[in-house]
Amino acid sequence: MLGISQTVGGLVTPGTGAFNSLVGGSTAASTLTVNNTSANTYAGTIGGMGANQNNIALVKQGAGSLALSGVLTYTNNTTINAGTVAASSLTIVDGATLSVIDVAGTLAATNLTLGTSAAARWPSPVLQASRPRRLSPPI
Repeated sequence: MLGISQTVGGLVTPGTGAFNSLVGGSTAASTLTVNNTSANTYAGTIGGMGANQNNIALVKQGAGSLALSGVLTYTNNTTINAGTVAASSLTIVDGATLSVIDVAGTLAATNLTLGTSAAARWPSPVLQASRPRRLSPPI
């Protein structure tokens, strides 16, 4: 994405799904906004192992669902303004923010990790919700 923020009408895995990835690749953060109205599944990676490839933020807009089943290593904020983001494994790294906005946004994660450092948790990740949320299972 090279530091350029983009809005797409959906995010799906083309073909067989092998080797699909979205990477930042710049010291400037890129924001990927997915504004979908139907169900989408993306099985590729978001982020990568190269220099600045994890420098991406994800924003979910639109009433549709977005299922993420690939490797998610991006290190910037995740904001769910509308619809549902379903992730089999989602890690919010130290210093990043996960925001679920109003009643229109939903997060379903089988494995949600808040924070990645084994030492002191500063800056720790931030979990925000604009209305009270019940976590299931409770923390």
